[in-house]
Amino acid sequence: MRGSIQKKGNNYYAVVSIGSKRKWIKAGKTLKGAQQILNENVMEVQEGRFRDTKKMTFKEFADIWVESHVKSKIKETCWPEYLCIVRLLTNHFGDALLQNLTGAHIQTFVSKRLKEVQPASAHLEIVLLKQMLKDAYHWGYVKRNPAEFVKNPRVPKKRVSILEIDEAYKLVEKIHPHFRVAMLTAILTGLRANELWGLTWEDADLENNVIHVRHSLWRGKLFSPKTEGSARKVDIPPSLSLELKKQKLQSPKNDMNLVFLTRQGRPVIHDNFCKYFFKPALKDAGLQPVKFHALRHGNASLRIRGEQNPKYLSEQLGHASIKFTFDMYGHLFNDAEFARSQVAKLENVFYGR
Repeated sequence: MRGSIQKKGNNYYAVVSIGSKRKWIKAGKTLKGAQQILNENVMEVQEGRFRDTKKMTFKEFADIWVESHVKSKIKETCWPEYLCIVRLLTNHFGDALLQNLTGAHIQTFVSKRLKEVQPASAHLEIVLLKQMLKDAYHWGYVKRNPAEFVKNPRVPKKRVSILEIDEAYKLVEKIHPHFRVAMLTAILTGLRANELWGLTWEDADLENNVIHVRHSLWRGKLFSPKTEGSARKVDIPPSLSLELKKQKLQSPKNDMNLVFLTRQGRPVIHDNFCKYFFKPALKDAGLQPVKFHALRHGNASLRIRGEQNPKYLSEQLGHASIKFTFDMYGHLFNDAEFARSQVAKLENVFYGR
């Protein structure tokens, strides 16, 4: 089978014969480039790999992808983050033909974003773009994935902010009394914010000192946890069970049966809680400003200092894998005090016969 090169106006076209039909493929303004495109398409036809893709802009595909992937496969709680990145990508690539995108175009975008945002943000954006273009390839919209060999931006590892034990005590003392038990629960369980505010009394088995993480609260609604690993059983100290029992006696009934409510008896809006209660309490306690997530990191630190089994620790925090736990908190296992305790255990086992 042969093809030919034709010129119309200022552009060359690779013309490929497919059965009784002829396919015209726009190949740019140079004869050399047109010959390369012709050779590639002729080979694809001969090997049965040819794809007859229709012209489509990136924006047109993005609209299809949002409906087919984001709104059908992604949890509603994650939509805002996805849609925000898709809008950003559409603003950059929107009018470009999907079929004309190359690795060079994508690499230029990555370089531009690394000058504008933190590496972690650029990383999220390129990962999403890669997923979109991978789907475009599998769905038959492009012949090849132009992002296949583009490297993700390197994200420097940052040590997490941790609320130490004495700092946690100070925070509990300064937080508004209405949220005191909520703070204790966050510190002693490591629950994520949406898991804490989505905790219901059905999830709290206080007789057996267990909290079942079955819900997360988002925009006043309860949803199932983000991942399979996030749904878990968290063991709690008897002292916290006692605090929660007292909380239950004092709490007004509510339609969602939530453990923690605002002072007005409504579901907690996390951003409002941080603005009006958490940040002021940190300031009153003389502590450095940290994000609420520092309580979760602090809980991990407490567990490591308590020499909990790493696999158990990982499961209690709802991590996807123990590898993630070590990647996040591995440096804490190298703490001098922790190391001394481990050496002492070794010595006791050997000489304590």
